[in-house]
Parts: sequence; structure tokens; C-alpha cells
Amino acid sequence: MAALIVLGNRLNDDGSLSDKGEKRCEIAFKAAKFFQPQAIILTGGATNPSAKNSEAYAMYLRLTELGLDPEIFFLEEKATDTTENARYALEIVKEIGISEAVVISSIEHFGRTEPKNAIAVFRDVIKEFPSIHLCMYTEEY
Repeated sequence: MAALIVLGNRLNDDGSLSDKGEKRCEIAFKAAKFFQPQAIILTGGATNPSAKNSEAYAMYLRLTELGLDPEIFFLEEKATDTTENARYALEIVKEIGISEAVVISSIEHFGRTEPKNAIAVFRDVIKEFPSIHLCMYTEEY
């Protein structure tokens, strides 16, 4: 079985998900139904000082509201950029003993060039975790 890694996006000032964060949750919800993951790792720290919570916690609230089981979530709340998202989330995958991870994000996050896109970042960081097989999953919008 796989773990899903859902990449956060900076929260709105009121602590709600941005449009991109909301879309990533929609993609994650669909992916969870398809992959039936053993764990879902939500990654993203408190990158907006006006928001009172982390990106990971905001996604947790939304995904449990959509009906996903709260028991399968792991919140990574330290990351402040995509490289930290990758490193900290993959550390959790390794710690819980899962050998396959599916990275969930929006198409723009996988395709951007500056700063590095999520695919390039995860390709760099996965070298530190040779026992984990990595896949990327998104939907166009």
C-alpha cells in the first residue's frame, strides 16, 4: 500500500485554504478513493503569519470534512517550502515503514519553472530515501 503526500499552499489571512490549497484537497480526496492509501501525509507549516494554523492542519480539517478517516492522517507542520515538504514528508513515510509514496499537488505546482517545480524537488530529495518508490498525481484545472 501507498502513502499519499499532499503538498500545502500558503493559507489566506483568515486561516482558510487558498484556491490552490482547496484544489489540492479535491485532488487528494479523489486520489484517496482511488489509491486507498495506508496513510495520508499533509505537509505545510504556518507560512502565513496572519493565519493562526498550519497549511497541513487546514487541509486536515477540509479532508476530514469531506469524509476521509482522521485516523490515517499524519500532519507535517514544519515545512516552509517545497524542498522541506519533500524531505519532512518522506521522513514520515520512511518512519511508518511504507515503500511507495504518491505526491499530490496541483498541475501548476508540478509544471512551474521558478522556483523549482515539485517534480524536480522530489527527484532531488528522493535520492536520500532509496527504499521509497515515488509517483506524482494531479489533475488539470
